Amino acid sequence: MAAIKDRLLSLALVICIGFLMMVSLSLSVALAAVVAFFADLLPGTVYMAYALQAFNFLLSIGVITILFVAIYKYLPDVSPAWRDVGVGAVATAVLFTIGQFLVALYLGQGTVGSPFGAAGSLVVLLVWVYYSAQILFLGAEFTKVYARRRGRWSVTRPRRSIGATRA
Repeated sequence: MAAIKDRLLSLALVICIGFLMMVSLSLSVALAAVVAFFADLLPGTVYMAYALQAFNFLLSIGVITILFVAIYKYLPDVSPAWRDVGVGAVATAVLFTIGQFLVALYLGQGTVGSPFGAAGSLVVLLVWVYYSAQILFLGAEFTKVYARRRGRWSVTRPRRSIGATRA
C-alpha cells in the first residue's frame, strides 16, 4: 500500500508541475502577443516591450527553478543535498525558459494565415513538450553527476516494488 501511495503522490506532483508549466507557457505566449501588438501600434514602446520580455524571462526562471527543485528533491529514490538540487534546477530552468521563450515568440508573433494554420501550432506545442522532457532528463542527469562529483549522492529511501513482500 505504501508503494502505491508513493507512486500516486509522485504522479500528482508531476501532473501539478506540468499544469503549472503549461500555464507559464500560456502567459509567455500572451505576453509575446501583447508586446507584438503594442510594438506595431506604438513605435516608441519598443524599449518597454524589451523590459517586459526581460522581466518575464527572469520571473519564469525563478518560478521554474522552484518547480524543478521540487521535482529533483522529492521524486528520486535518493536524497540529494539542497545545494546540488539548486544548481541542477537553475541550469535546467535556464534551458527550459530559453525553449519556452522561443516557442512563445513563435506562437505569439507567428502568422495565423500560415499554410498549416492551427495544426502548425499543435506541432510547435508537441515539439515544446518533447524539448521539455529532454531538458528535464538532462537536468536530472546533470544534478546526479554534480552531486556525485561532490560526494553527496546517497540512497536514503529505496522504494519497494509493488509486488514485494515484507520480510
